[in-house]
Amino acid sequence: MIYSELINDYLCSYTHTDLCRLERLGLRLYILKSSVQLVLREYDFTTQPSFTEEDIFNLLPIIRVAQFKPSDGSALFELATSQVSSGNFSDAHEMTSQAMGIYSQVFGPLHSDITNCYRLMARIHFLANESVPAMCFQHKAVMVFERVLGVDHPDTVSAYVNLALYCHHCDQTQVALRVMYRAHYLISLMFGDDSPEIATCDSNIALMLHSCKEYDLSVSYLEHALKLNTKYHGDGSIQVALNHHLIARGPVIHWRLQTSTTT
Repeated sequence: MIYSELINDYLCSYTHTDLCRLERLGLRLYILKSSVQLVLREYDFTTQPSFTEEDIFNLLPIIRVAQFKPSDGSALFELATSQVSSGNFSDAHEMTSQAMGIYSQVFGPLHSDITNCYRLMARIHFLANESVPAMCFQHKAVMVFERVLGVDHPDTVSAYVNLALYCHHCDQTQVALRVMYRAHYLISLMFGDDSPEIATCDSNIALMLHSCKEYDLSVSYLEHALKLNTKYHGDGSIQVALNHHLIARGPVIHWRLQTSTTT
């Protein structure tokens, strides 16, 4: 009885489009949890069933392995993180380099702890106003994240977003836009187009487009971010207020540019 009521409430709460989107996300999560490999093709989630037994390509076992960490490297990494919070960037840089050397000797160049060291090194250089080394270390972190965790992992997407921000800070806005578009695609792939993370990604893309003087396209991304932030945070949130401010600023700068050009 309770199960049937939950099913009816579920069907009444979502539209047909939402149900198709949730089914696509649920299928992806099921594949990740069960290690089922499906045939690569375009699946139609508007029909039932979405896939059949003929679409199953392979079954892989899930192996759980205990993760061991060297105590010296972990202690150095934690101490380096605390030094960054205290503003001692030179000491944090030295400790992170030592931790990275220990991790490389124990695990090799491809490991999640190595990527954390790369990411921390990028943050140290960025806080020290050294944008180019920060971008280089973050690029290394992205490459290792893709090899170790896969492209559809939240840490990989976060590394993409940070890389885009570092590239934008180095005045490589076109490269930053390509990286941010990649992060936008991965977020929509993992969580759908209606995710709160999409709003943050849209705002970053809008600011980059604004610096490229693509004002109309920038406003469209800001309006989509405003829609999502209003849905998830409410009209009185700081995210919505910031979106309204950015949307209002775009046409003003565009009007000033047109006025200066005509005069």
